[in-house]
Amino acid sequence: MIRYCEPDPASCQFISSLYSAAHGVATASPHLATARVTPPSMRRSPVSKHNVRLRRDGVPPIVIADATEAGCQAGVLVIRTGSLAARPAVLAVPAEWAQTFLLSQQVTADAAEESYWNLLPVMNAGAASEETTELGRAKEAWLKAQPWDRALRTIPVTQRHPLIHFPYAGHVGLLVTPPCADARTLIIFDPLQIRRMEAHFCEAMARAQLSLTATSLKPAPRVRAARESWAQQPWPMAQVARPTKQQAEEVIAGLHADFLRRRGHPQGA
Repeated sequence: MIRYCEPDPASCQFISSLYSAAHGVATASPHLATARVTPPSMRRSPVSKHNVRLRRDGVPPIVIADATEAGCQAGVLVIRTGSLAARPAVLAVPAEWAQTFLLSQQVTADAAEESYWNLLPVMNAGAASEETTELGRAKEAWLKAQPWDRALRTIPVTQRHPLIHFPYAGHVGLLVTPPCADARTLIIFDPLQIRRMEAHFCEAMARAQLSLTATSLKPAPRVRAARESWAQQPWPMAQVARPTKQQAEEVIAGLHADFLRRRGHPQGA
């Protein structure tokens, strides 16, 4: 079982002994090799609003991905995420689906980041100060106040996969249902957090795929066992390392420069 932790960079609540807040880099344990996997292409069929029934089943409990942890167990990619002040949501993805899941997640993060930077000042507007904890509180309150029911209603009822990504409010929404979670849940990820976790997600996926030979369980009981096991683990696995205001600003500035560079903007050169 391997674990990596990564914070939501916008609120800059950096956690885990595997993360150096001062330098803004994620560091894997020396004995672990990073496996970068190139997922297959995905094609999305066009959907006509005139002939597809949309969802009307409401908004499930919302989990804001303040801190996120990735690992694997016996043919399962496991992601734990949520607030540091409460037990995390546990997401279990069978290794057979992991590659497509991570590609969908990255594509959605790219789409969400297009509006993320314009919305960031709005998210922080409700903060009483520039302290990182207060910025995180204001951003979480803003996210929970968004009309997520509108986004969910655009998902056709015929889409019954237990893992559905969609971009909204500059973030990545993930609608997850059993058996990949213990109950229907809406998890909201910061797109920057997903970008910073990419290498860790890929390594956890690769190890989950390799460990498939060690289990004879079918996907459903396999993910259920992994979910139950990880739900019992301490959260978080390491003490929180709070960055200074200057460190937080440097991290955000670097991520914004990367975004501008990918778009070919002169300021990202």
